[in-house]
Amino acid sequence: MDTVQNYTIDGRKIRIIYDSNITKGPWEKLKSLNNNLKEFITSQILEFCQNIKIAQYFSKLNFIITTNIQLFSKHQDPSKIAMVGPSSWGIFTGLAKADRTVYINFVAIMGIYSSSTRSTEFKQSLSHELTHLWHMNISQYSKLITIDKRLAKLPITKTKNLKNLLYNMRQIFFEVVSQIVTEGIGEFGGKLYTNQISFTVIDMNKLYLNATKCANELIELLKTWNNSLLEYLTIEEISLKNSKMDKLYETYFKAYDILNTVNKGFGVYDLGLHIIYTILYVDKELDLEQIAKMDYVAIIRKYESCMSNLNLTPVLSYTSRKGMIDYASLIESLNKTYNENKII
Repeated sequence: MDTVQNYTIDGRKIRIIYDSNITKGPWEKLKSLNNNLKEFITSQILEFCQNIKIAQYFSKLNFIITTNIQLFSKHQDPSKIAMVGPSSWGIFTGLAKADRTVYINFVAIMGIYSSSTRSTEFKQSLSHELTHLWHMNISQYSKLITIDKRLAKLPITKTKNLKNLLYNMRQIFFEVVSQIVTEGIGEFGGKLYTNQISFTVIDMNKLYLNATKCANELIELLKTWNNSLLEYLTIEEISLKNSKMDKLYETYFKAYDILNTVNKGFGVYDLGLHIIYTILYVDKELDLEQIAKMDYVAIIRKYESCMSNLNLTPVLSYTSRKGMIDYASLIESLNKTYNENKII
């Protein structure tokens, strides 16, 4: 049976639920460690809700601790789950402030438990998740993440159909841009509310360097995919074409997995953090809430303007062609491939 703990902090209701699966199977042998982890998690959540500003925005918060991701389907539509952060899974439960839930990965907490920075890591991850939920509530979030049907005529699927595959890539390009923005806001909030943000030239340069590395990774991935596509389209011999098609699918599926699971190693977090940080570094009149209320196109264009003020090349642009990655150029390149090869 699940263990439920109810608390009230300054009139705000906090519910902590430990799923029964953390004491079953292989976890049953770790009873002593489990009890220590549960004490750590409970104390950290309560301290977080008492002292961290972002938690004070919500009148009610639910924290569900589990080792079983399938548990989510019992509570919520799995399509609304956002797996974000090294130590927690956030779940979007609608726009009502009264119903906010964060799913916490018990195994991941076990992984950081011996770390001297475990408290900061845990609170930063919680701040990141709640920043996402706060962002949803104060912005027109559905407009931010809604996919433009003119660019994505078919749903994303792992398909071995060339026409569907190309449509999917257009949709992925769109989604990665929105992910960079939303994860940037989440990552900035996670660091801001745990006192890890300072506006200095050194930090600005460090974040820019990280972002340029991530942008180059994405550019190389897209080049590999595009080269595979072009090779396939120019080959006439069936046996060779089948071999090249396998390479094309392999690189496409790699892009699909990287972009759609928001893999932290890929860098949408670093790209997004740099973008939000840069805007606030340059424009002292803005704050995070004002940015969060902007749509993603306005955020990207504001970022481009700030980078122009710094005489730096933006890592991302929307239609200006000035960024290392330019969304319009990506779409135009795909459209050219469609039209020249009569795929549409």
